[in-house]
Amino acid sequence: MNKDMESVILEFHQKAYELVRAHADATEEEIAKLGEPLVDEYFHKLLDADPLTRYAQLEYMRSLTERARVELEYIVWYLEHKDRIPSDVEPLYSDFLAMFEERGWDLSRIRWLLEQLENEIDEIDVETRRFLDAHNEQLTQMLLDDRVYDFVKKMLKKRNILV
Repeated sequence: MNKDMESVILEFHQKAYELVRAHADATEEEIAKLGEPLVDEYFHKLLDADPLTRYAQLEYMRSLTERARVELEYIVWYLEHKDRIPSDVEPLYSDFLAMFEERGWDLSRIRWLLEQLENEIDEIDVETRRFLDAHNEQLTQMLLDDRVYDFVKKMLKKRNILV
């Protein structure tokens, strides 16, 4: 990866982190009014920059959502088995547990959040697959002349295999 792309990814990471930190204590209404438009605008500018940046952003979002999913799964498990865990055992992700308790979220609300996160992961996977399919098609077109490309595409469709 060249240095410019690394700096773009690091800048993206820093901006996303700053946005999350800036709105971590905000209510859902405040985020909807202020945070969401900023995040959307930033993501759209980043996505338009470069295909490699787009792929890096998708992979980055996938890793963030995967990590959050693991933490939420643990919190759900912990809350479901809280009465069977010895009191001297410190739970993992105690900061998340404290945040949920402060906000008054119950187990059903946390499960709903986990479900939303899993839906987001599925959407990222679909978008990544769509991006890679388009990229593969573009590479194939570059490698083959138009007649050969059309022939190969027709043959693959007959076999019910995607390019």
